[in-house]
Amino acid sequence: MNNAGFSFNSGEHLSALLYGGVVRFVESTPYLHTFKTGPLAGQTKERFIKKKIETTLPRLVEPLPKTELKKLGYWSTDASVLSRLKAKGTARRVVELIKRRNELERLVSTYYHGIPKTIEEKDWEPGWLHGQFNQVTVVTGRTSSSSPNLQNMASEVDELIKTRF
Repeated sequence: MNNAGFSFNSGEHLSALLYGGVVRFVESTPYLHTFKTGPLAGQTKERFIKKKIETTLPRLVEPLPKTELKKLGYWSTDASVLSRLKAKGTARRVVELIKRRNELERLVSTYYHGIPKTIEEKDWEPGWLHGQFNQVTVVTGRTSSSSPNLQNMASEVDELIKTRF
């Protein structure tokens, strides 16, 4: 299968990969087209032929009961389902890789893209975070943090953030 069309962001593609099924995508193949008539006659331009591809994948793991989606033949691939799957061998490795990819995707969107976006939106000086510390919002009287929450940063990004105190 040409992996250029497979999308790990597609629940349908992940479902087909894990539980077996059909993966559909469009493949674009470039070719050179030479104009025969008109103002561009004799000129060559790159164009694309689009071809619909369908690939049937074998089942790696048995789907969990009551996780079937509304679309017939597809099952859930969310984090709670992935953590409960009973996979062995290669299937287990595939499930672990999907889970790790999801974690990395969350880190990238939350911290590596999210924090710079917050800095830009709030018009802060580049390279500075100004989190809010709130005392009255927590029933116990402890402080909490928001915009962004500096108390619950992932350990993977600790080395990127230094305090000036």
